[in-house]
Amino acid sequence: MIAIALAVLNATTMTTRERGKEMAVMKTLGFTGGQILGEMALESSCVALIGGLLGIVVAAELLDRVRGFVPALGALLSFGLPAPVMAAGLVVAVAIGLAGGLAPAVGAVHTTIVDALNRIG
Repeated sequence: MIAIALAVLNATTMTTRERGKEMAVMKTLGFTGGQILGEMALESSCVALIGGLLGIVVAAELLDRVRGFVPALGALLSFGLPAPVMAAGLVVAVAIGLAGGLAPAVGAVHTTIVDALNRIG
């Protein structure tokens, strides 16, 4: 679980970091640092929430299929996905998405427009 969380954190961090040029253009157009951070937070949390929801749907479906495929294991597989566990999973997914999206965005907001455009290409 920790390895998956780190992989997701790395992916969201790299995606946001690669958008430095886009953030520089937003600054040029008059967006404030807070508006840019808000947009990055909303985007990264929405992507993480969608990923978390898909994970829950896939886990529930796989659990049902395993129960149907091996009826003898029905007693052993009597557990399910309680709502608090699903909610906690979604909260963790959004937190990882926010951490991965906001960390490089804060650095990009504090970079000057010329430096951001020169560094990225």
